[in-house]
Amino acid sequence: MPHARFRALDAEQQAVFIDAAFAEFSAHGLVGSSLNRIIRDAGLSKGSLYYYFDDKQDLYGEVLRVHLDRLLDGHRLEISAEQDAEVFWNAVERHATVMMTRLESSPELLSLFGDALGSAAARRDAEHVASPWWGRVIETGQAAGAVRADLPTDLLVSMAMGMTLAMDTWLLTHTSADTDLAITLPRLMRMLRGALAPDPAEGQPAQRLQ
Repeated sequence: MPHARFRALDAEQQAVFIDAAFAEFSAHGLVGSSLNRIIRDAGLSKGSLYYYFDDKQDLYGEVLRVHLDRLLDGHRLEISAEQDAEVFWNAVERHATVMMTRLESSPELLSLFGDALGSAAARRDAEHVASPWWGRVIETGQAAGAVRADLPTDLLVSMAMGMTLAMDTWLLTHTSADTDLAITLPRLMRMLRGALAPDPAEGQPAQRLQ
């Protein structure tokens, strides 16, 4: 995590770090990237970089967090508790389609996220961003009767993130020429829905298990 003084910078100053680092990490990955090039391209001194970040891994995690957060919230998941299960899952599928389409249209983003899959620390950074987002999705789905409510929310979030990590890993390592997203993505979403849907044998519990 960046130092608190980085958060105190205005958006334009933060972007100087993030944009230069994004260009470097997406081009060379974490291992092959150079802090010296990032510092040069951002017009900064090495001392100023270490004033805000512990090291290259710390900066990499922040770049990943910023771009994953933009990807998740760049197209709002428009769902509400008043909608039924079918509407809910259709909205989830549309959101997934938008995110994958945005990734496919940006070689830089594809490169960054593909590289992050090989780093345990980077995956933890990604989970830190994705976990609250998935928590909101799960709770909205439960209110709409689309997601089972007989298991703790944090367990369902972990299940959803584990499944989508496997799906994302597969999708990111296969080119669009290998995969017809219009066919594959709905199949993957049906798998996710099957794992999270209420158990028909028990019905929808009135309260979640704490």
